[in-house]
Amino acid sequence: MQSLPSSPPDNRSRHTHCQRCGGEREVREEKRRVRNGAATGPIEGATREGSERACRPGTGDPKPETAVMAEVLSRQRAAHALRHFILIGALWSIYGPGVFIASSVFTGYALSLGISESQIAFLAAGTGLMGATQAVTAYWTRRARDRRRLCFIIGATDICCASSIIFALLLPPEFRFPFVAVLLFIAYTLGNTVNPMFANWMATVIPEDVRATYVARRMFVLTLVSVAYLFVVSRWLDTAQGSLGFILVYAIGWLTGLGGYVMVLLTPMPPVEPEEPTSYGRSILSPLRNRPFALLSVFLGMWTLAMAIASPFYSVFMLRYLHLSYTRIAVYSNLSLGAMLLGYRMFGALAERHGCKPIVKLLIVPAVLVPFMWAVAGDGTWPVLVPMACVLSGLAVSGIQVAASALLYKIVPAGRDNSLSFAIITSCTALGSFAGAMGGGLLKRLLGDQGWDLLGHSLAPPQVVFLASAAAYLVPLLLAQLLVEPEAQTAVGVLAQFRGNLLGLAYNYILYNLAREGRTRAVALRGMARSHSPLAVAKLAESLDDVSPEVRHEAALGLGEARAKDAVPRLVEQLADAGSDIRPEAAEALGQIGDPTVIDPLQKAFEEGDPRLRASAAMALAEIGGPEAGELLVGALEGPVDRASFAAVVDAAGRLGDLRVVARGLAGLPHFDSPVLRMQIINGVCRTLGERNHFYQLVSRRGLDRSALVEPMMKRIVRLFRRAPGLGASERTELAAVAQEVAHAIEHDDIGAMADRARLLADRVATIDRAGEVALAGAAAIRSYVDQVPADRLADEGVVFVVVALTSLARHIARARGGKEPIL
Repeated sequence: MQSLPSSPPDNRSRHTHCQRCGGEREVREEKRRVRNGAATGPIEGATREGSERACRPGTGDPKPETAVMAEVLSRQRAAHALRHFILIGALWSIYGPGVFIASSVFTGYALSLGISESQIAFLAAGTGLMGATQAVTAYWTRRARDRRRLCFIIGATDICCASSIIFALLLPPEFRFPFVAVLLFIAYTLGNTVNPMFANWMATVIPEDVRATYVARRMFVLTLVSVAYLFVVSRWLDTAQGSLGFILVYAIGWLTGLGGYVMVLLTPMPPVEPEEPTSYGRSILSPLRNRPFALLSVFLGMWTLAMAIASPFYSVFMLRYLHLSYTRIAVYSNLSLGAMLLGYRMFGALAERHGCKPIVKLLIVPAVLVPFMWAVAGDGTWPVLVPMACVLSGLAVSGIQVAASALLYKIVPAGRDNSLSFAIITSCTALGSFAGAMGGGLLKRLLGDQGWDLLGHSLAPPQVVFLASAAAYLVPLLLAQLLVEPEAQTAVGVLAQFRGNLLGLAYNYILYNLAREGRTRAVALRGMARSHSPLAVAKLAESLDDVSPEVRHEAALGLGEARAKDAVPRLVEQLADAGSDIRPEAAEALGQIGDPTVIDPLQKAFEEGDPRLRASAAMALAEIGGPEAGELLVGALEGPVDRASFAAVVDAAGRLGDLRVVARGLAGLPHFDSPVLRMQIINGVCRTLGERNHFYQLVSRRGLDRSALVEPMMKRIVRLFRRAPGLGASERTELAAVAQEVAHAIEHDDIGAMADRARLLADRVATIDRAGEVALAGAAAIRSYVDQVPADRLADEGVVFVVVALTSLARHIARARGGKEPIL
């Protein structure tokens, strides 16, 4: 239900905040050099020429990719202009529904005047064709000295002409259609005269590094205003009596349209020198020498044609054939606009990150389905198919608009007036709009009131037009494959981003953007990370620079949970920044991502004195693994015990399975009295012995729950000794008997006897060379622990450690000669 605007909605910036290049005289001379260089070769050559004029610090040479016109705007004035572009667009979004041919407001007004459906289609075709006048008017207006004033004069006249169609109510019925047609054709011609100037104005101001995101943000605001205003207007038209409703709507539109052009007068504009005279033919053909530009122009023209075939008939179909109220139509329109809001946010970030071409290639496919869904919407199915088609249309149109606009800004050359390029693009879309609307109107007139029967399904005349639109989409579907963007990823790669919990991602994304409190935004980021969708990565990375420490904390942890390899440089930067308050979280995230190239920065962080940072770096090194990380962690356990980080290092090193951790970890255990730190050290030792988190799982149980688990574990230990294939019969019998005595002592709470019998069993295993190195390490661990721990600790942590260590010992003896027992 949306069509392409008469011009790309946003334009790329060549504005970079660099050192001024002399005075205005030097600026003018540079612009002449750019123009002269561009006139001698194709656009690609002009682009390279602008890029190769590298700016060196301390010199007056222009920086690469920097428009001369943009250099004279300061940062503050550029930000001022960007805010005005959004406000101007919002005001024009209120003005638009009354004069946009495909809108329900204009369609309802036209029908109330007695204008027919086919006449509405011809209006759409004729006004669309007016966009082709930009190819002429852009050549003329580029010579103007005061373009801002010229924009205001022509634009204000455009608004007054278009809004004057309300006076058709005063005319006899036979004069109404010609009156409306003449005013709209004049207004659209004037609007298309302004459009290249305004588009080029924006192109010189919008910063290049936020091109797609600014496009998306501006479109988001404009669509949000449209959603709210269209709903209010629709409710008003449903309740207003007679023509009064339309009179008020057009009066508001006239005021807001003029208000937008008043804002144009207040918007900073880079000084522009009039272009030197060149032949019209040479000027108009110059952009078309750029093959990527030519292909994009043809694609946009054919995409607009396919949309324009059906666009004027959606509102007609709902009003006349489905008999829906304006409010109901507004609900469906707002479904489409709401989907566009989501699409602008989502696809803008994707285009910035993965390229524009794959976005276009992916979204042109669902765009084909939209008119087909309208075509098959019957009496029993339209309540489902119509809202689905609206949502799908909003997503497809918003994504293609953002991606095509951003791709255009990449293609047009830097450092020159690109108004002719924008005029050619708009002319192509205008021709497509004219041809599509004319074709749809002719088809509707040919059909009259007679529909088609398709496979037993009766189609109303507009639905036949919808089928023709769906067929026309096959041309842009093929052209999308030919678009040129060398640095873009593949469509399959972008499609892979759409995985995980997308509903959870959408909910938390909206919550993040609506929230004002840091805690709420942090919760939303946590939800986005837990959606496990690659689409969340851009917002998580962006939030590393948030003003809220809670948000920064969750952003770093979320990037780790998302395994975002693209975010590694940002996380390394945070880790290396001594002033950053999220260094531990950055280290933890790097460990979860597991990129082996970050070993060095993690090692530097590990060697610092901050205990929390040292612990996080140790865990990250353990998660990445490898010989280098292992040697670093195990080596840190030698020498004096660092009470602030020793437990964390043992816990981390234990994950690598290096048996040296067993002796070194238990050697440092007497330095700790805290139960929490002692359990962390012991769990690290048990993990080294192959028991993962079994110590934690068992020690966390209390009373009878723990006893209920210990008893079957001891029975299993006895059974493993009896069946150990690598031992002799006497050895098996002896070890099983001692293990049974340990179990008996635990059963009767005889902790001293348990320690003695466990020590005896460990001594006996230590004499069996074929027991295996893990079993021998387990025996040594039991002896070391029992010898150093006081009796009061044996009753609690001691019982658990002995049982877990015996489990490891028995399992590995059972596997020493080919046996295999699973870990619990």
